[in-house]
Amino acid sequence: GFKPFVDACIAQGAYDEAARYVPKLPPAEAVPVYLQIGKVDDARRIALQHKEKQPQLLELCLQHAQEASSKT
Repeated sequence: GFKPFVDACIAQGAYDEAARYVPKLPPAEAVPVYLQIGKVDDARRIALQHKEKQPQLLELCLQHAQEASSKT
């Protein structure tokens, strides 16, 4: 799959390049990657689209938001 490419891009700090490959990932991989590269709206959109079959994705977004708000 494309996950190794995404991981390599992130490791090099090339978040925009990583974002090009994320839509090719399954939702369970895409949501955490979007959160990692700071594309929270994209992560939330995918999580909401798959909330019936994969509610843990929405929970992941909520946890990320709580962690982000506690750091400020």
